[in-house]
Amino acid sequence: MKFAKIVIAIVGSLTMFGTALAQDAVPSLQDLVGAKGRDGEYQMERRGYNFIRTEKSGGDAYSYWQESENGQCVVVRASDGRYASIVYSSDFDCHGGAAHDDKKYDRKDEFDTVCGVIVNGQNYRYRCEVTDFYQGSNLYRSTLEFPDQVLRMMWKPNNEVLLHFEGMNPQPARYSRSEGETNFQFDGKTYFYISNKDAARMEVQNFRD
Repeated sequence: MKFAKIVIAIVGSLTMFGTALAQDAVPSLQDLVGAKGRDGEYQMERRGYNFIRTEKSGGDAYSYWQESENGQCVVVRASDGRYASIVYSSDFDCHGGAAHDDKKYDRKDEFDTVCGVIVNGQNYRYRCEVTDFYQGSNLYRSTLEFPDQVLRMMWKPNNEVLLHFEGMNPQPARYSRSEGETNFQFDGKTYFYISNKDAARMEVQNFRD
């Protein structure tokens, strides 16, 4: 089962997670769906959109743009080198994500790991990628890339974390770390990933799809 489908199903039942963004299509840009990436970027700039950043997830690329007149955030999904969708996104995506926070880091570490979610006692596991961002020796932000979803985690004091699943509103949660694993819960469902790099290396080597 795809991770994004699991997240959507769970989030729909969680009052504490808030309401998922509508992800409404941007009417004035729908003629660009199907355009080649370079041509689409040229048109976006011509129409008053300022490029923020691009992130990759699976085989797709997501580019974030801000409309110069009203500040609205827009995300473009490109697949096989062509624009596949153009939708409105949250302000956090343009202003609270990596484009701003990453400027603060002193160093970053990237590694492959195993992650997943436990739903009704069923453990769904995936191969994932983690990027940890540090200020000095302090870990302050991590990006966890599932096969078809991206999760940003802003680490806070007192075992608190701000979770931002791509396309959804960021929400606070509590986390714990034990035996090389980091996990956090929503309504009895547990999300987890192997956060210790040595343990992650072994888990990836032994992982079976």
